[in-house]
Amino acid sequence: MYIKGIDVSYCQEYIDWAKVYEDGIRFAMVRASYGASGVDPMFAENVINAKNNGIYVGAYHYCYAVSVEEAIDEANHFINTISGYDIDYPVALHIEDPSGEYLLQSLITEIALAFLQATINAGYYSMIYSSSSWFAKVFDDERLQNYDHWVFDPGPENTYKGKTGIWKYSVSGTIKGIDGYVGLDYAYNDYAAIVHEKNKSLILYPESAPELDTLFKVDDIVYFNGYLYEDSHAEKKLNKFYENYLTFINDIVDMILPAPYLLGNSIGWAMEKDLTKGPSGILMSSINGNLGAGLKVYLKDCSVYKNSENIETSYLVTGNYYLYDGEPFSNYFGDIFYKIVSDDVNVGAGEDCVIGYISQWEII
Repeated sequence: MYIKGIDVSYCQEYIDWAKVYEDGIRFAMVRASYGASGVDPMFAENVINAKNNGIYVGAYHYCYAVSVEEAIDEANHFINTISGYDIDYPVALHIEDPSGEYLLQSLITEIALAFLQATINAGYYSMIYSSSSWFAKVFDDERLQNYDHWVFDPGPENTYKGKTGIWKYSVSGTIKGIDGYVGLDYAYNDYAAIVHEKNKSLILYPESAPELDTLFKVDDIVYFNGYLYEDSHAEKKLNKFYENYLTFINDIVDMILPAPYLLGNSIGWAMEKDLTKGPSGILMSSINGNLGAGLKVYLKDCSVYKNSENIETSYLVTGNYYLYDGEPFSNYFGDIFYKIVSDDVNVGAGEDCVIGYISQWEII
């Protein structure tokens, strides 16, 4: 059993990560840095966009070090580069530069060990990437067996004799969302679960655990823009896209997970980046209750629907409108709709005055 992944850098330029996910890719090893000071210009964009589309992300550093001191300097640079990003796959030392190929076997092995230990000391789950020939001939591989191996061995079979965590089997793969070639990988371990458990073990809770340090709290009213997910791991995206959707925070789980916020009446799990603070003065119960006939609402490029069931868009409107009777309607997706009228004199004056249904608004 394996999990399909890719490894990317600036070489792939712009990546459509939604299409990458559609093509069955579930993890990406993203180049973060190289040498003592280099940073991949696409690192931040790749990490953020990959995770926003439900793909687990690891990071790797390309090493030029020819001494243990240089290895530690490069490791510290790598750690500083990835610090602050939610890395939920291993971090990797990529070491196969020609500058190290003819070093003493003991020295190149010490260089690898020093780098790996520095990243482990920083709290990361670390692994080493190199070719099968380097593991066989350049390193003293027996000394590296405590670290997961990401092995480059192109072809129909992995010829490396040791235990492989990730196998890179091609440098010339093609997948949806990427123009040109990309590295293709198989992961033989569930690294997302492994890294998650490791991160949990690093959290020391007092006898009474503190409240989660989150941007939003349970019962907060929020606007949601984006896709919901079937669970907090964000492995399966739900079909509907929400735009400026008014709802509330039902529950919050481990913030290490990509989609820790459960919205509304358990309609799905959301990523924090897709949430913004909702209007003040609104109670959670109001989201599923009567907001009041005649409530003035300001709509900006808002879709007005012919009814609350077929979700057939009639037109977009901008301006001030009024709730006809304040009674909400809920459809199959859990969307809440209200009838609107164009003038306050039409509030409650008869169904003929209703111009349509809305599911998003800004209350003033």
